[in-house]
Amino acid sequence: MEHSDALQKQVNRLILMLKEEGFSRAAHMLWHSILENLNCDCVIIACTDISVCLNAEANPKHIVFLDSNKMLAEATYKLYLEIENSSD
Repeated sequence: MEHSDALQKQVNRLILMLKEEGFSRAAHMLWHSILENLNCDCVIIACTDISVCLNAEANPKHIVFLDSNKMLAEATYKLYLEIENSSD
């Protein structure tokens, strides 16, 4: 999928909305609109503000989301367990 200025503007608007209002009805509707207009199989969520949207919405298009925030938390936890187990 090529970069789209229109999509980027929607995402920027969503981020601002989430910062100002949280996951409001307007943010929910904008997120839904963004999902409906995506034509891809996978999306990388590199903005921690957008992570809240992933748990709040069904995924009718079955898009795979790679959430950098979640992946970092899982990797940190895994490393912690490895360090904890190696000190025994």
